[in-house]
Amino acid sequence: MSNSIKVLSKNENGVIYVENESGVVFGIVDAATITDESGVKFESDTISVIEDNFNCDLEQNWDEGTTKIQTDYLGQIVFSGNDAELVG
Repeated sequence: MSNSIKVLSKNENGVIYVENESGVVFGIVDAATITDESGVKFESDTISVIEDNFNCDLEQNWDEGTTKIQTDYLGQIVFSGNDAELVG
């Protein structure tokens, strides 16, 4: 599967802005909270919204309690507990 998550930026509050292949922008606040480009929160958790809106692979490691998503060129978005980090 291709990785259609394009990382646009990460702001001073730690929100990671990503774009899907249709040009729709999302703001990843943490593992529980993701917003649309207007800042409106989705009712679903971040992973569910990503699965529904992006063509990408999720790598889940149950022993470490992490979920990793490969991005376009900036490495990975790693979810651990409620934290979301841009690594790479």
